[in-house]
Amino acid sequence: MYLLEGFPAPDHATFARFRSIHFAPCAKRILAEMSNTLFGLGETSGKSIFIDGTKIEACANKYTFVWKKAVTKNQAKLLVKIAGLIAV
Repeated sequence: MYLLEGFPAPDHATFARFRSIHFAPCAKRILAEMSNTLFGLGETSGKSIFIDGTKIEACANKYTFVWKKAVTKNQAKLLVKIAGLIAV
C-alpha cells in the first residue's frame, strides 16, 4: 500500500506487457551477466549443469501417465540441445 501510494495494484497483464516489452530484449544478456557475477563471487562452481523447463516427467504417481516413447524422444532432443549449448 505504501509503494502504490493509493493507486490500484497492477494486474497480470501489466506484468506480462512489461516482461515482453522491456525484459525480453535483454533477458539473455542480463542472465549471462548474473551468471558470470555469481561465478566470479564463487557462488557457483561451473562443474554442474542444471536445466529447467524440460518435458521429462519428474514426479510420476498413480494420477499421472508417462509415455515411454514421448519421454525418450524429448530426452534425446534435450541432450542434443544441451550439447549445443555447452559447445558454444
